[in-house]
Amino acid sequence: MATSASERNKPFYDVNDAEALFEKFVKDFDKNYKDDADREEHYQAFIKSLHRINEMNSKDGSATYGINKFADYTEEETKQMRGMTKRNFDRQYKDEADREEHYQAFIKSLKRINELNTKQDSATYDINKFADFTEEETKWMRGVVKPRKK
Repeated sequence: MATSASERNKPFYDVNDAEALFEKFVKDFDKNYKDDADREEHYQAFIKSLHRINEMNSKDGSATYGINKFADYTEEETKQMRGMTKRNFDRQYKDEADREEHYQAFIKSLKRINELNTKQDSATYDINKFADFTEEETKWMRGVVKPRKK
């Protein structure tokens, strides 16, 4: 089978060398893991990345794939990085009126987030678990008012 010069220059990683490649990766990208189980989980993800890199480099095309700082990302971390996971804050509301009140508070928060993100500073704002808090709940959370008795 004929191979072009560009195909010969694409890296192919021997998965039998995964342990040494992973150690080099950890050093090169200054990776730290919380414990042995976390390290093993990321090592397994790294091996999957090696297979994927080899697969992608074996295909026709001008793109070349290699080991980068994301090579140890788990599927969940990759989804989060790409914005493909939904955040579930598991909100429960008393009734439809309560839900609507919190929805309006959420819309207000969303508008404020967008407004703040257009300003020329380095901060980036996003939705969090407090985004649907009413003004009263926000004041209560900050200790400005005492909670209502139910």
